[in-house]
Amino acid sequence: MQNVSADLVWQCTRKYNSFLVKRDQVVLTAEPGNPTNKHSAKFSGLANKKTVDVKASKDAVVITLRKTKDQNKPAKAVQTIKVKAADPNRTIRTARKLVGASFYRPAAENVVATRVSKLAQAAVAANKMNKGKLSVKYGRNAKPFAFNQTTSKKSTAAAEELPPLTAVDEMD
Repeated sequence: MQNVSADLVWQCTRKYNSFLVKRDQVVLTAEPGNPTNKHSAKFSGLANKKTVDVKASKDAVVITLRKTKDQNKPAKAVQTIKVKAADPNRTIRTARKLVGASFYRPAAENVVATRVSKLAQAAVAANKMNKGKLSVKYGRNAKPFAFNQTTSKKSTAAAEELPPLTAVDEMD
């Protein structure tokens, strides 16, 4: 697709492609290389030669850049960078530096920076929530929980003192 213009590709894939998501009068897209998920020619990952994709992994943000130099060699055309999300400001600086050094559009640089900041903040919040949780141990150190044990002797004694349930006589 090196000799095909971006406008022609957009006109062909604009209405019908497998990445379109239409819900409640809003048209979004799930295509790789689209950092905003808006269905537009400006941010299309299919039509544009240079694209930036931002995804979240467990404890990092993955930034994928597609270059124009090796369009006919897909393995060389894609560059993937994994940035740890421990410090959101550092992650944003790294993303801006990567996108700016690759001479992408300034609007794309700002969009990628906002997306990276949101993903990094979410990763930090998720890691803080998981630190306070008790972990379940498996293997040699596992301690089984006894489901059949009664909780206390007082509750069983109180249950024995209650009169049995009887049927209520019908009222005339």
